[in-house]
Amino acid sequence: TVACVVFVHHPTALLLPTHERLKGLYGLTTAEARVAHQLAAGLGIKEAAKVLGTSPETIRNQVKSIYQKMRVNSQSNLVRTLLTLGRASV
Repeated sequence: TVACVVFVHHPTALLLPTHERLKGLYGLTTAEARVAHQLAAGLGIKEAAKVLGTSPETIRNQVKSIYQKMRVNSQSNLVRTLLTLGRASV
């Protein structure tokens, strides 16, 4: 008997926690949760600002708040945390 398990993963499909989960776990605002998702998708400050229709300075301020609330100190740590939470919620 041959047994096989195949996992199919689409590389562009990110498993991220919902905005509501981020708000509940870390006290993020809805705007901060949206920014966190944009950063996790690989966007920078300027690109996130354009997508979200706000200024880069607003995004920078929100990122500082996100880092403080989530106790991370870099975008890579933020993304790692988000991906871990996303997988945990599946």
